[in-house]
Amino acid sequence: MLTRLSSDGKRQCFDRITGELLGFQQHLHGPAIYSAIALLDSVFCKVPNIVQVCSTQPEFGLSLASAAACDMMLTEMYLTNVSHRNARERIAFMVLELYHGSCCVA
Repeated sequence: MLTRLSSDGKRQCFDRITGELLGFQQHLHGPAIYSAIALLDSVFCKVPNIVQVCSTQPEFGLSLASAAACDMMLTEMYLTNVSHRNARERIAFMVLELYHGSCCVA
């Protein structure tokens, strides 16, 4: 799971990361803006120079951009449902999301 510590020391969990590409953020050489915690046995693959890989393999770069756009769309959808719905509507959304799964499945 991805987490971030707030300024008051509280931990906010904000994503599940099955198949997630970690560290692909706006400032590639800056500090990470979140932490990742493995909840189950996990396998990781390090990409040493993501900028070079994307420039030499444009299909891979397009796939990364598509995944990032999907993540952003899901984040915006979840934030909208948390902030603009009453409790009953949020629960209904969560149940439907769990039943149907992610809308960005390829």
